[in-house]
Amino acid sequence: MGVASDRLSSLPDSVLLHILSFLPFDDVVRTTRLCHQWRILWSFSSTLNFIHRSKDLFSVRKFVSFVDKSLINLHGNCNSLLKLHVEFPFKRCFTSDVTVWVLFAITHQVKELNLVLSNDDGDCYNLPKRLLFNSYLEKANWVSCRFYKVQAVRWDSLRELRIGSTEFGDDIVRKIVAGSPCLDLLELDNCWGFRCLDLFGGKVSKLVVNGYKEVKKFLDLELEIKAPCVKVLELKGCIRMNIKLKNVRNCVSVKFDFHSKNPKDDECDNFYEQQGDMLMAMFGSFSHVKDVMLGTWCIEVMAFWDSPWVLFTMISCLPYSSCK
Repeated sequence: MGVASDRLSSLPDSVLLHILSFLPFDDVVRTTRLCHQWRILWSFSSTLNFIHRSKDLFSVRKFVSFVDKSLINLHGNCNSLLKLHVEFPFKRCFTSDVTVWVLFAITHQVKELNLVLSNDDGDCYNLPKRLLFNSYLEKANWVSCRFYKVQAVRWDSLRELRIGSTEFGDDIVRKIVAGSPCLDLLELDNCWGFRCLDLFGGKVSKLVVNGYKEVKKFLDLELEIKAPCVKVLELKGCIRMNIKLKNVRNCVSVKFDFHSKNPKDDECDNFYEQQGDMLMAMFGSFSHVKDVMLGTWCIEVMAFWDSPWVLFTMISCLPYSSCK
């Protein structure tokens, strides 16, 4: 009986590299043990996924060293990068290492750069200035990355930007919109510090706000959203601020799946009255929208209205469904 052939290794290198692009990079390196063909294949990878979730400092140091050595070995064979994804528990002592990785990505004209730098100590990584002027970047996901002393940005090709767990002011949003002529998706995940999301002058067609991190008690403050070009608006997570919408006339799809604090018994009626007024004003801004989804919290607030049918007279033709 003959020895079964290695059908996987017989595939073209381009197909094998595509398969490797779905694996964490430490698994990619392990493929060098398979056979001679695989021994050098990994060094031509253009999609790099470095993922480490253990918070043990010793293991994190080993991970950082592994990334350093891997990028050094890749430098000679890699002309351009499709994607660099780095995800690990960040500490301030690793700032210089992360900067080297970012500069490696910039040098190799990376198209997608993900820096998911989770931490429990409030340590944030300051994005280097060279990254703020980049004509190749198309997608980015930056968690716990700070926009530090930013005068301007220029991302000519950026289409999708996700920012998570960081503080920034209103001016950062305006600079991002002004400097990203192709930006189509902007997603903010548990960020804080901003009071107004002014997207005027940009081409953002989808805006997602997933939570607003409560550093202090912001319950009496407003979050204003000005989105003249946005067609899809999603508000999710815990947002403990009064939301005011302006200039959303181009919206065609809205998802309200956010929630606020749980009120105490003695302030329950007043709380739902205030939140009901906010929701009513928000619904009034979307009287033209034909695709509306409501989460359970919004429906709960509506149940306290004296005349909940008023909503349906305002936008009676809309199909409502509870977000799951």
